[in-house]
Amino acid sequence: MNLKAVFQVNAVVSMLYGISLLVVPIPYMAMYGVTLDSGSAALTQLFGGTLITIALIVWFARDAEASTTRTAIVQALCWGNALGALVCALGTLRGAFGPLAWSVVVVYAVFCGIYGWFLYGRAAATQPAA
Repeated sequence: MNLKAVFQVNAVVSMLYGISLLVVPIPYMAMYGVTLDSGSAALTQLFGGTLITIALIVWFARDAEASTTRTAIVQALCWGNALGALVCALGTLRGAFGPLAWSVVVVYAVFCGIYGWFLYGRAAATQPAA
């Protein structure tokens, strides 16, 4: 597994979630057991735009050479995905989301683990220094 492939997969996943949240927030969130009013629909669309921004960042960074900038991107993605997993898990446990939200927790946790592996695990030992 290489970082370019991870960035590409992350870009596709983030883009798909982002477009869904941006274009059809009410029916999309209904799949997760959430009913949105107009204000929460607008916030959901804002979050969709943020996911699209993340998708674009990782897509454009996919060919970046080892550098402090690339390392900073990976650190931000690692910790951002950890936070996303935590917030989504707590929301699901509190009943804010339906059971399907556990799939989102898994997506966040998997990306957090992969980016953590590149930062702190075996991959870090084999990567050239930034």
